[in-house]
Order: sequence, then structure tokens, then C-alpha cells
Amino acid sequence: PLVARLCARLDGIPLAIELAAARVHALSVGQILDRIGAQHLLSGGSRSVPARHRTLDAAIDWSYNLLSADERLLLERMSIFAGGWTLEAAEAVGASDDLDTVEVLPLLIHLVEKSLVVMDERPEATRYRMLETIRAFAGARLPNDDREAVAERHRAWVLHAVEAAFVDFGSPHHDRWRRNVGAEHANALAALAAGRERQDPTGKNLQLALALGAYWEDFGHWELCRNWIENCQAASPDADGVLRARARFRLASISHRQGFYSDAETLFRECLSLLEGTDRLRLRAEALSQLGRIVGAQGRLDEKLSLLTEAVGLHRSSGTAITIASALQGLGETARQLGELREAEQRLDESLDLFRNAGFSEGISVALLERAKISLAAGDAVQGYIRASESLDVARAGSFELLVSQCQAVVGESLMAQGEWARARTSLSDALRRANELGAVGDAVVAIEGLARVALHAGDCSAAYRLACFAEAYRESAHDPLPVRERLAAEAFLEQLRGILGVAAADACASGVASMQLADAVALAMRGGGQDTETERL
Repeated sequence: PLVARLCARLDGIPLAIELAAARVHALSVGQILDRIGAQHLLSGGSRSVPARHRTLDAAIDWSYNLLSADERLLLERMSIFAGGWTLEAAEAVGASDDLDTVEVLPLLIHLVEKSLVVMDERPEATRYRMLETIRAFAGARLPNDDREAVAERHRAWVLHAVEAAFVDFGSPHHDRWRRNVGAEHANALAALAAGRERQDPTGKNLQLALALGAYWEDFGHWELCRNWIENCQAASPDADGVLRARARFRLASISHRQGFYSDAETLFRECLSLLEGTDRLRLRAEALSQLGRIVGAQGRLDEKLSLLTEAVGLHRSSGTAITIASALQGLGETARQLGELREAEQRLDESLDLFRNAGFSEGISVALLERAKISLAAGDAVQGYIRASESLDVARAGSFELLVSQCQAVVGESLMAQGEWARARTSLSDALRRANELGAVGDAVVAIEGLARVALHAGDCSAAYRLACFAEAYRESAHDPLPVRERLAAEAFLEQLRGILGVAAADACASGVASMQLADAVALAMRGGGQDTETERL
């Protein structure tokens, strides 16, 4: 892999690879990779070839010296792009007092013709890029007195591109939003890294990190999101209240996904406090919705109902169809948890219609999944399976990985209710594997609870009891109680296991649970009940 990475870093250029190979007698491949940008590292070569071909720098320098002054200037400025660029980006970043915007296109064409810039034609827009070796060469020649201004224009352009793409978020063109932000992701990370080296009291870097927040959260890059927002927030003491509220909102959302409910509640309340007296009604409504879900996850259903009702009112006056549908979905979930299944179905039907009309596939999947849970609560496991499977198909088509895990857990529950234990184990194991990889602890515990029942059915009462005790201990420590129906079922399950094992054996099994880590519980759940008997994955 290191050799492949080195060849890719050198853009597959034979001369570059030959010069790197000449260093392996003194440096490891990893050391060459670490030092690839060092001056004179790739020097030498046969004396029988022209001098301009004896070092990689010399080979590029020969082409560079044939450029006009303006061509050199644009090449150096384009080296700021880490992930390629469009013509609009080149004009925004490359033009300045000493280079008119109208001059950028002809200069860029010349650089393409001279093989110093590569043109990639794509469906959305033509993009340009440099080979990494040429980019490093040009970047080293960007004057220091120009570098900061170019970096500032680069960050401004990336922010503009990411924010402009957001118009497609949650729409039928959601995949286009993913592609457009993904195309600028490397540039965004480079802009954030460069911005970290400069003073940023008003939060320009924070603004960019927040613009990327939905993308990071959508793809499960939760720690990346948390680290950048926390770092940028700390470096922005003079950021305005709304920007700080947005930061609290995104950090709270990430904490919620990771199962840190107490942290999430604190952050959402701080967000709402910062929004007091502002006109950001939509953000306030969304924070109320999310806070409602947090307190509901901690068993405070009356408070959840109050918060979500307030959120729906705000969304109806200032939100979009998607935000209204999301809040209604929360109300439907609350009604289900309170045992009011008819009201839950009505709320979710309205929510599902709004999501479908808006073409928001993630919302459609969530609403379908909630309807599957209603069917299970009503004792209709077959309908629950049908609805959960439909939700799973939508989640997979949209690559909503956490939602896929949640769907697989409900599919597994519906299969257990029908006595299809082998298929249930497969679905629950897949749910656990995916949730664990994403770092979604709460969702992993849900799958562990299901696999405890599978282990009991397979006759492994000891594993079943340890898994059930682990889940109970987690929920107590995380303030993540089950809704009444599920809690009563979990308590009855523990009593059933204690009855089977006997008090002494049950106490012996439970004694090690206090020191059990999530990784231990995952490993036990995966092997509890024997190996998969099917190769098919649900």
C-alpha cells in the first residue's frame, strides 16, 4: 500500500518514480512519502540525460520558465486548490488587482495546452486540476506576500460553493448536493487547515466548518465534524451569537447521534438561549424539535410533547415542508411512545405525505420506520416487517448508513416476532456491525438487546443475560430509558433469564458486566447464538 500511495502521490510520472527509487537505499518508502515535498529529495538521475531531466524540479522548472509572467502567476495561485477547481473558482481566486477576471480563462487554456493543468469534463461542470508534483512546485513559488490574500479568496470561494449547493439539501436533488459538496471537500479541508494558521476572531473558519456540518453528519464523519467545529469555535472569540448558536446546534446533533444525551441536551439549550431575541425562527424551531427528541430519549415524554408542539407551530409559520414534516414525525413518535397509536398513525401519515411531496428520501425512510414501530406496538409483526423493509430499501438507496442500521434492527425485531430467528440474527448482526462502525452507541445497544433474545432462543442463557444486563447498565448511565412498553418487556426478559439460570448463576454472570466495554458486548453479541446459517444479507 505504501508503494501504491507513493506512486499516486508522484502522479505516476516515470522520472519521479525513478528518482524516488534511487532513495530506497537510505530511506524507507514511508520516509520518502513523508519527505516528498522536501527540496532536492527527488534530485539526481542519470548524467546521460539533459540537465533539465535530472531532477523532477528541474523538469518542471524548465516548463515553468517558458511561461509568461501572468501564466506563472495564475499557476502559482491555482496551487491553493487541493481538490481541483472550476472556471468560476479560478476567476474568484486567481483574479486580483494585478490580474483581470477576463484574463483568467485564456491563461487557463494556455496552461492546459502546455500540460501544466489537466482538464476534467464532468456532467455538472468542467473541473481543472494539477498533478500533485506540479502543484507542490507551483505552491512553493507562490510569494508570501500574495499567499495570505489568495488563501483568503480561496476560503471565501469554498464557503460560497458549499452554501450555494445547500439549496439541493433534502430535495429530490439531494444526491446532487452530496456530489457538489463532495467535489469541494478537499478544498474545504485545505482552507480550514490554512485558516487555522491565521487570526480568525470573527469566525470565518467557523462559518466554513458549519457549512460543512450537514455533509459531515450525513456521511457519518462525526468526529471530524466535532473536532473542526470545536477548534474553530475556540479560535473565534468575537463570533456573533447566531454563529455560536449554529455551532452549539451541530455539536448537539452529533452528540445525539453518538448517544451522549446529557451533552446534547445542554448544547441544544445553549443554542436556544443564544437565539433569544433573534429572527432565526427556523433554527429555533429545529432546535426545539431536536431538544424534544433528546428529552424524550431520556423518558420525559410530556416535556417532549410540549417542545415538539411549540416547534410545529414555529415551523408552520416560518419553516419548509420538510421541517414541518420532521416535527410532525417527532409528534407521531411521541404518540406511539405514549400508547396513542391512532394519533401516531395520523401524525406520521401527514409527515410521510409532506416528505414524499418534497422528494426527501431520508425523511420518507424515517416516517416509514416509525409506522413499522406502530405496527409492532399493535401486535402486527407482518405489517411491521413490510414497513420496515420498505424503509430499509429507501435508506439503502440514499446511503443513509445510520438509518440503514436502525431499519435492520426493526426488521430483526419483526422477524423475531414471527419466529424467524436465523433471519432475525442476520439482520440484527448487520445492524450492530454498522452502528458500531459509525460510533452510534445507542443504536448498537438496541441491536445488542435484540441479539440477547436471539442468544436465549439458541440456548445460550448466560450470554443472553450478560447482554441484557449490559444494555440495562448502559441505559441507566446514559439516561436513555426505554419507553414504557419496551421497558416492561426488558424487565420481564431479565426476570425470565434469572429464572432459567437461577439466582447464583445469574449473579455470577452479572458480576463481570460492570467492567464490560462496548467492544466486549459487541463481540459477545456477534457470537451469541452460534454462527450465521445464511449467506444472504437482508
